[in-house]
Amino acid sequence: MEKGSYEMERRMTERKAFSLPVDYDLGVTAGETGAIYKAQAQDICADGLKIVTDFLLEKGAVLRLSIPVSGLQGPLTVFAEVAWIAPANDRFNAGLRFLK
Repeated sequence: MEKGSYEMERRMTERKAFSLPVDYDLGVTAGETGAIYKAQAQDICADGLKIVTDFLLEKGAVLRLSIPVSGLQGPLTVFAEVAWIAPANDRFNAGLRFLK
């Protein structure tokens, strides 16, 4: 079997390059506004996005993201669940799934 041929892409929609600073907070599960953390979004699709952050997130955590969007007076606020986490040097990559 060719290397990589057994790996399956889990995304149902096409991923797009996306590089933008975003803010997130972790207080949503308790219904409170928590501390605001900074991250760098690296790609996006209709189902979610990947961020790079200094903070180790827990799989299953629900985040409130603030994404700056050109043309809007304020940031776009969305909620997402942490689907996966991976160390990246002294930071962390995290895959987030948008909640609908």
